[in-house]
Amino acid sequence: MPYLNQSGPNLGWLYYKDYYWDHDTNKSILETPKAPKNDRRAQKAEKAFFQKKHRILLKEAVKRKMWIPNGPQYKHIRLKTEYPGLFSGSGYPHGTGRTGECKLGCFFDHSWGMPILPGSSVKGAIRSAFRHPDFLLEILSAIAPHVKERHLPALEAEIFGGEIHRLDGEINPLGVYQRDIFFDAVILHADLDGKILELDVITPHDPAGLAEPVPLLFLKVPAGVIWNFSFRFVENQNSPKLLSPESKVQLFTAILKFQGVGAKTRTGYGALSDNLELNL
Repeated sequence: MPYLNQSGPNLGWLYYKDYYWDHDTNKSILETPKAPKNDRRAQKAEKAFFQKKHRILLKEAVKRKMWIPNGPQYKHIRLKTEYPGLFSGSGYPHGTGRTGECKLGCFFDHSWGMPILPGSSVKGAIRSAFRHPDFLLEILSAIAPHVKERHLPALEAEIFGGEIHRLDGEINPLGVYQRDIFFDAVILHADLDGKILELDVITPHDPAGLAEPVPLLFLKVPAGVIWNFSFRFVENQNSPKLLSPESKVQLFTAILKFQGVGAKTRTGYGALSDNLELNL
């Protein structure tokens, strides 16, 4: 198992638990009424409270990384977050309507509190490319020219469904220990400033264009952070697979670089590259 270079408090705990705890009064600010919109002094105090929380959170979110296990059964892809950064966990509840707080969720591993990309999300992102066969075939033509369009359903079943589709039409289910495994993607290196988290703002507009836009503060992984995507591929001589582990690594790398990961990829978030020289 990988282990964490944990040099500070759990970041997930800081963001979801300690975030609303007032250490001066020893109680949650959620027990007090929200600052009224017409009370600027109360709003200023509320904003200052969260600014302090953000300084603590971002101060702790530096130079942490995961050590990755090595072994012949593991394959790794290392990619760097590009501008404007990576945003994961937007669907998780966060925000209570108070001034100055982060309004959107951020996904952290529960045990050690680091921002991660769940293995299920990585798997889903890669599988979504199978909805675009022309794109897949363009990649495969260079790394596995024996795979044709008629093979794509069998390839999808092999990678994601745990089944081997033989040319004679027979379907062989793979055992649990023979299937491809997608591990959580973890941070391997911070950016050049030692950061793994920073604040950002998005400003959604009302579709009718009548209401004034309300900026939404949130946490993101900044550009320049290096992620490690880990997989386990098992070769079975009795049931050969369409793609070798090395070919799958090349295919997955091309997919991740092309479409990105996380939330709001259509607006540029989650873009990845394999240009790692400046960090390593």
